[in-house]
Amino acid sequence: MAKDVSSRSDVDRFFADFDLGPVEQVSSRDFYFNSYSHREAYEELLKDEVHQEAYRTAILANKHLFIDRVVLVVECGLGLAPYLVAEAGAKVVLAQEKNLIGRYISRIARLNGHDNIVSVPGDITDPDFALPYGLTEVDIIVSEPMGYLLLHESRIRDVIVARDRFLKPGGRCSLADAWQRSQIDVNSR
Repeated sequence: MAKDVSSRSDVDRFFADFDLGPVEQVSSRDFYFNSYSHREAYEELLKDEVHQEAYRTAILANKHLFIDRVVLVVECGLGLAPYLVAEAGAKVVLAQEKNLIGRYISRIARLNGHDNIVSVPGDITDPDFALPYGLTEVDIIVSEPMGYLLLHESRIRDVIVARDRFLKPGGRCSLADAWQRSQIDVNSR
């Protein structure tokens, strides 16, 4: 179970070593591409109890799907979904995140007793992106692809790329049955 970081002092300490710095000192490019490397973005998510409980229920009520599986969590953010997947019994949890926080997921996980969560920083849509430890496929892909009603922070393209590149035949992905691989050209923007 993740450490409770709900008090302001805990949140400040939690994010102190990887915050990009004062907003006034961050370039517009850094702010745009790494907006989730700032504590304010996660404070909102950590306080959203309905969202957190929905994730917890969906994953932990389906432990049988995760036990001894290799799971890729696409755009995992702070790592809440990877923690739940690890708690559900996954053998290995690959926590992919393209923002700067992606470098810290394993460290945060270890501090919370989850040694099977591996940080996989980088952009999953980059052709050079690879899974660690020589892995080439995963059993399950977990993500929250919708963002805000598909209008902001949609991760559908990322999940489709991950599914097409890394999901083993017969694997599970929320988008696997929704769209056929041949129907969507993820390279068109």
